[in-house]
Amino acid sequence: MLLTEMGREVKNYAASIYPKKAGKIGLQFIEGNFRKQAWEGIPWKRRKGGPRNKGRALLVLRGILRRGNKMRTAPGQAILYNEVPYAKAHNEGFTGPVAIKEHMRRLYGKYRVSSIKSRRTYKKKLERGKTTVKAHTRKVRIPRRQFAPTATRPSPTLQKKVTREVTLDLYKILKRNR
Repeated sequence: MLLTEMGREVKNYAASIYPKKAGKIGLQFIEGNFRKQAWEGIPWKRRKGGPRNKGRALLVLRGILRRGNKMRTAPGQAILYNEVPYAKAHNEGFTGPVAIKEHMRRLYGKYRVSSIKSRRTYKKKLERGKTTVKAHTRKVRIPRRQFAPTATRPSPTLQKKVTREVTLDLYKILKRNR
């Protein structure tokens, strides 16, 4: 009776509890990579750019990519995924041509504006018109800044965390049913 009860608990754990725990640990791992801006202790390649990019977090402008990490569970497995279109390019790196559609571009100019109240003139950036940009291709080189494990580049750190958690849980189940 004791063995069947233990077997039932282990089977229940493997089918429903393990996937949720493993997925949660995986999402925390990905979030930690964004926080540290590194993969397995190796920092991401720094961004090129001037003063406007200085000190700003990598891969985070509005947080769409960072918040796009989701988890789906099935009996005995947890699936981590990100539906943001550019997630794969950043996670695995990308070099190649990108098609740019025809679009309108706003043109801005600096104009002198005077204030009646303060009696001063100052320069203000105002829209001075629009122009059409023709469709074209551009060569893009995005360095790999891996934040989530893939089939080709898994994470030993994440595997160890999940294994440690599962071992502790199974030990608790076995100890409880002595």
